[in-house]
Amino acid sequence: MRAGYRYGFILLTILGNLAASFSQCKPAINLIQTGELFTNPAFGIGVSIKKDRLDRPYVYLSNKSAGLKIYNVSNESNPLLVATVLPSEYGNLDAIQVIQEGPYLYLTLGDIWNTNQQAGLAILDVANPLQVKVLDYYIHPGSSGGAGSVYIKDGIAYLAAMRNGLIVLDVQDKSNILFKSQVKFSNTFPHEDSSNVAAFNARGIWVKDSIAYICYDRGGLRLVAISDPLHAKQIGQYCYEPLIDKATAYNSICIYNNYAFLSLDYYGMEILDISDPSHLKQVSWWHPPTWADTTNNFQIWANSRGHANELIYDSSCHKIYMACGRTDIAVLDVEDPSHPITCLEFGSDSDDYGTWGIDFYKQKAYASYIWSPFFPPYSNYTGFRIVDVKGCQATDTKYFNKEKLIQDFQIHTEDDYIQINFKEEIQKVLVSLYNVDGKKLQIQTFQNKQQVKIPFQFNQGIYWLVLQAGSQQEVIKFFHR
Repeated sequence: MRAGYRYGFILLTILGNLAASFSQCKPAINLIQTGELFTNPAFGIGVSIKKDRLDRPYVYLSNKSAGLKIYNVSNESNPLLVATVLPSEYGNLDAIQVIQEGPYLYLTLGDIWNTNQQAGLAILDVANPLQVKVLDYYIHPGSSGGAGSVYIKDGIAYLAAMRNGLIVLDVQDKSNILFKSQVKFSNTFPHEDSSNVAAFNARGIWVKDSIAYICYDRGGLRLVAISDPLHAKQIGQYCYEPLIDKATAYNSICIYNNYAFLSLDYYGMEILDISDPSHLKQVSWWHPPTWADTTNNFQIWANSRGHANELIYDSSCHKIYMACGRTDIAVLDVEDPSHPITCLEFGSDSDDYGTWGIDFYKQKAYASYIWSPFFPPYSNYTGFRIVDVKGCQATDTKYFNKEKLIQDFQIHTEDDYIQINFKEEIQKVLVSLYNVDGKKLQIQTFQNKQQVKIPFQFNQGIYWLVLQAGSQQEVIKFFHR
């Protein structure tokens, strides 16, 4: 095993097998590394990473048994550790995934690589990242193993809790987390052999409308109706046919419009049309030729040149950024979901660096590297890298138009609506509202209007208004306090 400490700055790194198809990515993009920090795994193993969503110069990195670490990255070439929140503050459980909602962090708890710990969730106040407050934490009684990820919607936390299935929590009062319900999944789908209990885990989760989509590892994708959080229940299941009775690992998911993007570990990424949740349809599958084919041979799977895990959608340029183990980051153009195109691979698949987590914010990608020398994704280093994305700035895309549609717009906080005043009466305009992660919050169509009002009852954060009038399109980015 190599020494696990490395720290430094690299101006430009674009490595890997750049196949001819990469040039088809439009607009063409480049990845420029601007900073990195690697530490000794004895001081914590990086798992999940999140750039601060309030535009402050901080990165949050979950470090398993070493807790949550906060870095100041105002100088990206020299990240500085400024705060640590230790597991002793939330039940002595490992820190796994970190996500942010306004001034709050949600931290999933419990070791996901064995069953020595229970599953839980902590809520942290980062109004001042230098003085973090743990507001509350919840540990699920009788659970076996930790929680892989969480999705927050309308004051409810949907916890993908590995072998414990889906745990639904009320987090409206950040200082008083309340249990609502739990859904445990059957392991009989989709394989004849369901004896390997350790391979069935609720890992990734995304919520759209009234359905939670859960990556259940060897158990494929599970759909859970959550319209009544007290009585959540499974309503569907899916697995890509070539994986049936083979090594299967549905790891992570993100959803944009009516498409779900699912990482399948060694078997790449799958895109599903979820417009009709009762009839899921695969529209495409992405799998580099150097990655392993379907197999039940552990060595073949383990030695794949890539292992797809966390992924995130950039709605401004229709790109997927995906943490891929030893193929550090894959960037895919998915503007046409039926034909995903590999734009770039960042990092070398022949070194000892392997990613687990990924974040994307304001044309920068943040990748977390896990220390895992004995099990895929093999990696002898832990820490994170920051990468500038060049060539896909919002002003370069079709989402902006020189001829403006809007005269002005106003946020009426007291009355919970946004008022948009157009320069002239618009025959027909489609107005969509997105959050900073590219999640569509609402969409409305107006006809023959010069002034429109749309409901707005959302938390503090950055939002995008996209207006489409015929071939003309305009985007407004704003910060809501």
